[in-house]
Amino acid sequence: MDALTINVTNFFRDPDVFGLIEKNVLPDILKKAQEEDRAVKIWSAGCSSGAEPYTLAMIVLDAMQKRGHEQNITIFASDIDDKSLKTAMNTGQKITLKN
Repeated sequence: MDALTINVTNFFRDPDVFGLIEKNVLPDILKKAQEEDRAVKIWSAGCSSGAEPYTLAMIVLDAMQKRGHEQNITIFASDIDDKSLKTAMNTGQKITLKN
């Protein structure tokens, strides 16, 4: 498995990508979800031990605060490396973010 994975995880690991998501992707998704009165589901694939999904949660929370509108958000996180997933499962628990 190590030959296929890099097992790297950090908060805001790729600032350019997270900036793009924050500025160009999330506003439209949140607006459409609000107009259609539906929840937003995000999948963080290849998340290693979990910093990326937490980063997404922080970005989404900030975007909702800027819009002044709360929405139901679910972030799914997955990885093919069992060791990384076990680390993620042992270091955290289901959390709820509120403004």
